[in-house]
Amino acid sequence: MKNTLFYSALAAMLVLASSAQAIKFNPDALRSMQEEGLKIANQLHTERPYRLGGQCLHLEGDLQNFPANVVLQPCNDSAHQRWRFDEHSRFRNQSGACMTVQGENAIAGACGEGDPFIWTLGTNGQMTHKASGQCLSAHGDASKPGTNVGIAACNGNGAQLWQP
Repeated sequence: MKNTLFYSALAAMLVLASSAQAIKFNPDALRSMQEEGLKIANQLHTERPYRLGGQCLHLEGDLQNFPANVVLQPCNDSAHQRWRFDEHSRFRNQSGACMTVQGENAIAGACGEGDPFIWTLGTNGQMTHKASGQCLSAHGDASKPGTNVGIAACNGNGAQLWQP
């Protein structure tokens, strides 16, 4: 009886060991997935324009005088229109100002900590403000220069679909 249990246990261990070896990882596929993930992360951290309705997200006024209003303007690739996500998920202008909200309007100013300064860009293009749970949105005609940008309930309409 002891020998039967021993051989049964040995057989079970051999089956498990051979099953474990049947699972093999493809190092090339893993490397490719890592490279793609790094590429996506680097894109978010690269300063660039964010477009909506043929216009670009634009920080108004002097880039050294904050807080400043955020509007839509024709795209010109200036420092006023270059944005990125930093390592804390804050949305920053090239000037160093961070976007937050005041009432329902988007403003940029000194960077702080916590939810009022955290934004998330979804795969659908919606940019969500963590503190309010609302989305960055054009307040009016997104094709009209000078249109104010702020937050509104997320609804997936064209006024909320940002293109980096």
